[in-house]
Amino acid sequence: MGLRVHADEFANLGAAALVAELGAASADHLIVTQREEVRALANANVVATLLPGNDVWLGENQFADGRAFIEENVPVALGSDINPGTCWCESMPFLLALACRYES
Repeated sequence: MGLRVHADEFANLGAAALVAELGAASADHLIVTQREEVRALANANVVATLLPGNDVWLGENQFADGRAFIEENVPVALGSDINPGTCWCESMPFLLALACRYES
């Protein structure tokens, strides 16, 4: 299994750029990832795993810019991050609906 990184959930600390540099398989969350880092992920063929349920369950009002990843040809995956502290949801159809509503 390739390297997977929890990146840019609450603050942009350059994690997405590091993920691209390391050639990780995927990066999770990516809520505050800057456009130039999105391009770096595309060039490194890193999968962006967006977790829309976390933002809703945590009461956040900022969501990942899913459209930016798609526009830059970054492969996008959706996940639940099924976690009792941040998102206790097993319903991928519901998470897909959240992604369409908030991350597009």
